[in-house]
Amino acid sequence: MTADPSPAPAPDRAASDHPPTDNPFVGSPEWIEACCLSMQQLAHDRRPIDAWTFLRQMEHPADEQILDLAYAEFVIRHRCGESPEPEQFLSRFPTVANDLSRQLTLDALLIAADELPTESDL
Repeated sequence: MTADPSPAPAPDRAASDHPPTDNPFVGSPEWIEACCLSMQQLAHDRRPIDAWTFLRQMEHPADEQILDLAYAEFVIRHRCGESPEPEQFLSRFPTVANDLSRQLTLDALLIAADELPTESDL
């Protein structure tokens, strides 16, 4: 099991390199999908991925958006051979920690059954 190199969430999202935007595309289901594809490409290029890089582009991301991108990050990292520690990973997403914990528990069962969702399921 490898250590979880996930950065801690930034306490001040406004201080991000990617300030919130007024672009109506940001936050849409299509945008979430584009973020997932971007994280997959970053991972493919062996560059670090962090859902907060994308979430910080929204002034007030909804819990569903946080959950979608957090889960996508976890799955992508797992596919790249990383073993993110669930507790540490959950601590980065406190507003959705309960729902994310349930999703990760389900994933553990699916992994045991060798049925982890495919990239098209993200």
